[in-house]
Amino acid sequence: MKNTTWLRITGRIIVIIWAGFWVFFAVATILSEPFSAVGLLSCIFFSLMFVISALIPLKWESVGTYLLIIEGVIFLIVYPLRMASRLPPLTILFMILTLAIPPLTAGILLLMHQRRMR
Repeated sequence: MKNTTWLRITGRIIVIIWAGFWVFFAVATILSEPFSAVGLLSCIFFSLMFVISALIPLKWESVGTYLLIIEGVIFLIVYPLRMASRLPPLTILFMILTLAIPPLTAGILLLMHQRRMR
C-alpha cells in the first residue's frame, strides 16, 4: 500500500476550484445582467448544484467519487449533443474542458486513492 494522500488532496482541490469557478460565474452573471426573478433562481439553483457536488465528496468520499465521475460523463456526453447546433465547436470544447473534465478528473483521482488504500 503506497502513500496516495496526494491523489486525494489533488482531487479535492480540483473539485473545490471547479465548483468555485462555476459559482463565481453564476453570481457574476446575475450581477452583470438586469434583475430578473428567473435569473436569480437560476443562479441560486446552479450555485447550490455545484456547491453540493463539491461538498458530497468531502463528506462522503466513496459516494462523492462516483457522483463526480457520473457528472463528468453526463456533461461530457449531453452538453455537446444539446449544443452542437447552437454553439461553435471551440465554445463547446471550452465548456467540456471547464464543465466536464474537472469533476471527471477529480473523481478518477479519488477512485485511484480509494483503490490503492485497500
